Amino acid sequence: MIDLFETQLELFRAGDFAAFYGNFSPSFRQQCTQEALITSIEASGIDPERLGFRNVRADVAGDTARLTYTSLYDEQAVDIVDQTEPDIFTRVDGRWYDELDVRTHC
Repeated sequence: MIDLFETQLELFRAGDFAAFYGNFSPSFRQQCTQEALITSIEASGIDPERLGFRNVRADVAGDTARLTYTSLYDEQAVDIVDQTEPDIFTRVDGRWYDELDVRTHC
């Protein structure tokens, strides 16, 4: 799922929001339409080219993975995602998805 995390960043940077949206879990997609996600991204004002991550780690237990990392903007640390509020990924039918959580919301 670290590969998925990296793929999501590539898709986000490329502006391929249809493919980006497809990497979110079915439960996320039930609660957030693609259009709502795009609106949220555009409203954030984030420049995808300035966004980055380091120290990405995954703790996998069954069909759930908890990712921790440092978020960067202009190569400066702006947020530390740790085990108290990790980025959750879930495996559904053998495929990993970014799950609805405190970090992944509409």
